[in-house]
Amino acid sequence: MKNRLPGALALLLLVSAAGIAAAADPVVLNVVSEQRTDGSGIVTVTYDLADADGDSCHVSLQASDDLGLTWDLACSALTGDIGPGVTPGLQRTISWDVGAEHPGLFRDDLRVRVLASDLALTHAAHSPHNYAIHAWDWPDWTDPRMIEHVSRADVLVVDAPYLWDGGPNQALDVVDAIKAINPDCLVIGYVSAHVVGIGWDTAPLGSYARTMWDAMLPYWAYTTVGDTLQSWPGKINTNISNPLCREQVVAIISDFQRNSGTAFDGVFWDYYNSQVWIPDFVDCEGDPDLDGDGISMYADPGETAEFKAACEDQVNRLRLELGEDFIQIFNGQRAYTDSAFAALADGIVYELFPTLGFQAPDKMRNAMDPAVFNSLWHSRRWLRTQNGGPYVMLWNAVRLQYYDDQQQLTELHPGNMFRAISLLIDGCYPVWDFPNDYFRDWPEVSVSLGEPLGPTVINGDVFTRNYEFGDVRLAMGSGVWPNPFTYRIRVNGRIVEEFAMPFHFP
Repeated sequence: MKNRLPGALALLLLVSAAGIAAAADPVVLNVVSEQRTDGSGIVTVTYDLADADGDSCHVSLQASDDLGLTWDLACSALTGDIGPGVTPGLQRTISWDVGAEHPGLFRDDLRVRVLASDLALTHAAHSPHNYAIHAWDWPDWTDPRMIEHVSRADVLVVDAPYLWDGGPNQALDVVDAIKAINPDCLVIGYVSAHVVGIGWDTAPLGSYARTMWDAMLPYWAYTTVGDTLQSWPGKINTNISNPLCREQVVAIISDFQRNSGTAFDGVFWDYYNSQVWIPDFVDCEGDPDLDGDGISMYADPGETAEFKAACEDQVNRLRLELGEDFIQIFNGQRAYTDSAFAALADGIVYELFPTLGFQAPDKMRNAMDPAVFNSLWHSRRWLRTQNGGPYVMLWNAVRLQYYDDQQQLTELHPGNMFRAISLLIDGCYPVWDFPNDYFRDWPEVSVSLGEPLGPTVINGDVFTRNYEFGDVRLAMGSGVWPNPFTYRIRVNGRIVEEFAMPFHFP
């Protein structure tokens, strides 16, 4: 319903409920808005909340100033039946102090919506626009809380072999369940660029894993001493330098994307490097030798050049098969430094950021220094943008602890730190990975800043950027992870997050 609110704004109240069919979804009904006439600018929103299971709910309010195209208008000055622990019932009330939060604001294109979750999850608006989650450590897709949690992301990476036809989670229709909650969530399927898994030979016939295993048997790669090439535990490398090999890889991915019951918005290629890299902890004798001439790839420029060209051809072949609008995101270090290769991608992942891809010792300083050729300022401009990107993902799964200013042992929160960077650099999005712990790296504080008012201003080691509803300030310190900088984020003049180890707020 649309109410004209005298002297302030016009609101359209949209009703939304977040939940999964495994339990009764909460329902929000009879939403009414009314602005006080005492000059305070406070808007009262009333609604009825129902839940057949009787669960208490987490209620969120979102606001839009562009007729509902985006929902990032700051609305944090809220009291009443909002947040966790709201019980079902009639005439629940939210008070939004619009006058205090947005003095003098008058717009005819403002909208608000009420969302309720009976799974204890907030659906507050967030900045930057694209949050990303990696969920390719085989989460429990039968858990409705997991489905709702990941649906809050704008970009989500999941394990394609587990969800395509024949995979163990195919019947759950995970992608459909996610998009039922958030149609705008881009679901990206994780696929291997040049390995197959040991044990895929026992996967069901017709599954992606078994199909790929059978197709790759003629194309196993070997080392200089004839050992089966393995660049990761439990994986066998295939020789994509052979055009017939990569033709098969692309054909199988394309077939499952087109004909499986699950269709993704793109793929996440793992792993593209300039050469085949074998970690010290992998039990593999000899060096990579894809061309079989007995000379290590590391000492064979021709073999290295052939491998690099094969990676490019694999990407281009898939684009020809599935079209320009099919997203391709690269994991691996080649795209960090090779602008021509990065130009083939819609996104890249900085794994263990900033400890890979940048020179020591002050790697974070190099990542943020416009004078460094592959800093984030430049690499994000290398990527394709026609599919909503660039999707530059920052990720560091290493967990560190420190004693805060109250002498409490506190975990360093990479997601919060990377969000500060992301607000400064367009197209650079935080990534949360949660093996065995679904929610540990989701930001502790919701930040909604709207659109940036201009580019980031760099003054020596201080980076600042103004947004519609606030600003972010980052001051580079040592530049050495895990304590490289301090930062502060404000919304409407109020500090909502601040970090200067050991001090942090809140």
